[in-house]
Amino acid sequence: MRTITTALLQNTGTIIRAQFNDAYNDIEKKIPVYWPDVAELVPSNDLKEVYGRFVGLPAYRKWIGPRVINRMTAGDYTIPNEKLELTVAVKGDDLRFDKMGLRNTMAAQQGTRARQLPDQLLWPVVNAGFTQDGLDGQPFFDTDHPILSADGVSYVTASNYIAGAGPAWFLTAAMPGMKPFILQEVYKPDLVEKFDPTDDAVFFNDEFIWGSWAMYGAGYFIWPLIQASKAELTPENFNAAYDAFAARILDGGVKQSLLPTDLWVPTSLRSAANEVAVAKNLANGATNTNAGLVNVRVVPYLADA
Repeated sequence: MRTITTALLQNTGTIIRAQFNDAYNDIEKKIPVYWPDVAELVPSNDLKEVYGRFVGLPAYRKWIGPRVINRMTAGDYTIPNEKLELTVAVKGDDLRFDKMGLRNTMAAQQGTRARQLPDQLLWPVVNAGFTQDGLDGQPFFDTDHPILSADGVSYVTASNYIAGAGPAWFLTAAMPGMKPFILQEVYKPDLVEKFDPTDDAVFFNDEFIWGSWAMYGAGYFIWPLIQASKAELTPENFNAAYDAFAARILDGGVKQSLLPTDLWVPTSLRSAANEVAVAKNLANGATNTNAGLVNVRVVPYLADA
């Protein structure tokens, strides 16, 4: 049996922190993360962030007379930040009898959970986008987003959603600095040990505790950068969604001028996605002209129904 000394506790803390950090940083990229390709990381320093809206941004105009100034309206779209924690205890006997192997594994698992945390917050927001409002006051995936028409005065509607009865799938364009969703980061996960022998947890329960906490928020941002469909994932429906994205008109009659680069699907649509966008030939033997057109991204966090 070992005596629990300051040196032993310091060494234990060093090992646990190393296990946590190795799993969190995942240098070898064993644990996939998906959110950086669809969510813009925004620093936050408050319990919530309130975003303004553009009433409508027209196209460039011939400069005749004074400039016409376009302003954002008062902010009323709010993304709250959530404080989250994960705490683990190790019994004093595990230290005394050198039984820390499993506990070190728990620290690594805790680091993995910390790495996955942004995805666990973001993708439920994506799944809820058919009923939850975005910056324009409409459901984020909707058929009638209001946009300013080419005359700069009246409004028309635009869609980023094709209805259907199946699991949702999505097309996005890879845009540095512009993503359809927002991930607010107040405090990224960090590990804190409570290994002081005088702590109440040690005195009352003979437990040494370590824990991590973080603070994030997730919400909606730029709806034109994503096309959602609940229609069956077939070549015909894929083409319809792709063409809808490619033809997107923004405020002021401006063409978005982007082509989709990624097809995001839940696990239940993995096979269908590969048939539509990867296979060289269609089921009838014809050449698949969409093969390699987009990257297929299978996301286990997406809803299968």
